[in-house]
Amino acid sequence: MQLSGIAERSFKRRFKSAIGLTPIEYVHTLRLEEAKQILETTEDSIEVIAELVGYEDPSFFRRLFG
Repeated sequence: MQLSGIAERSFKRRFKSAIGLTPIEYVHTLRLEEAKQILETTEDSIEVIAELVGYEDPSFFRRLFG
């Protein structure tokens, strides 16, 4: 945020207004879409897929994915 000169709160508000999701909700959406692709094309376990898409905690990933 510092490089852009926009306060974090303003950025989050503008982002949600433009995209319809908060920045973290957007990131989760992208990660879950990637996970769906991997699930459809591999035999990888949920634990492996969670790590591949950026989640350190497979149980948190399961809650989001479920």
